Amino acid sequence: MPVAQFHLDRRTIRNILTLGRPRFLLIGISLYILGSLLALLSGAGLDPGRLLFGYAILLLGHLSVHYSNDHFDFEADRLNSSSATSGGSGILAQNPELLGFSGWFGLSLAVLSVIGAAVFTVIYSFPALYLAMAALGNLISWYYTAPPVRMAYKQWGVLASAFSAGFMMPVIGDFSTAGRITPLFLMFAIPLFLQAFSFLISVQIPDMESDRLAHKRTFVAEHGRSMGFLMMLLPLAAATSYYITASLFMPAMAALKLVSIISMIPLGVAAYSFIKRNSGKEKTIELVKYNVICFVMFILLLDIYFSIILMG
Repeated sequence: MPVAQFHLDRRTIRNILTLGRPRFLLIGISLYILGSLLALLSGAGLDPGRLLFGYAILLLGHLSVHYSNDHFDFEADRLNSSSATSGGSGILAQNPELLGFSGWFGLSLAVLSVIGAAVFTVIYSFPALYLAMAALGNLISWYYTAPPVRMAYKQWGVLASAFSAGFMMPVIGDFSTAGRITPLFLMFAIPLFLQAFSFLISVQIPDMESDRLAHKRTFVAEHGRSMGFLMMLLPLAAATSYYITASLFMPAMAALKLVSIISMIPLGVAAYSFIKRNSGKEKTIELVKYNVICFVMFILLLDIYFSIILMG
C-alpha cells in the first residue's frame, strides 16, 4: 500500500477523521454496552477498567473497518455519491492522496486491536477464546472488502457483516464483563443477528446502481430494491416473533415482554418502507435513513431499559 505525500493541515485532519465515519461508532458502543448489560444481568460484577479496556479493543477494530473499507472500495465509491447511510465516507473520491494512508492506517488499527486483546487476555487471565474472537472479528472486517476474499462483493457477504455487528460487537461486551459468554447473551444472539442482517441489507439498497457498475454481487444488486426492502422486513418480523415466543415460554423473563414491544418500532418502520418502496434512489435514501435510525434506537432503548432494571 503506497503512502502518498500529503500536507497535514487542519483540512486534512478533518478529512482523516471523517474517513473514520464517527457517526457509525454509536452503533458499536451501544451494542457493546448491550452485551455488557446482559453480562451484568447474568450476575457478573462491574469492573470499569476492564469494561473500558474491552471497548478500546472493539473501538480500534470498528475504526479499522471504516478506513479499510473506504480504501478497498475506492473504485466502487467513485461510481457513487455518499449519503448519511451508505456509499462510504466520500472523502477518498475527492482526496485520493489519502488512499494509501487509509489502507495502512486501517491495518494498523486492526493490529492494535488484536494486540490489545492479547494484553487483555493475559492481564485478566481470560481464556484464549477471547483473543481468538477479537482476531476473528478483525479478520472478517478486513477481508470484508480486502482481496482476495472481498466478502462485500458476494451475496453472502452480508451474513459475515451481520455476524460482526449482531454477534461479535455485543459478545465482546458480554465476554469482557463476565469473563465468559453468558447464556443470557446467547438467548439474544439470534434476534440481534437477524436485526443486524436487516440493517445491513437496508444500507445496500441506495447503492444498487453503483454496486452493479462495480460488479459487487450484493443481495440488492442481484435481486433489486423491492427484494431488498422485503429482506429488510422479514428478519425484523422473525426477531419480534422470537422475542414474543421467548416471553411466552419463559414467564420468569418479564423483561422480554417490553423488549418485544420495543422491537416493533423498527419492524413497523420496515413494514412502512416496504409498502412505500420506490425505485428512485432519493426516496430510497430517505426510507433507509429512517430504518437505520430505528435500528440504533432499538439498541439504545434496550440499553436504557436494562440499565433501569439493574439499578432497580
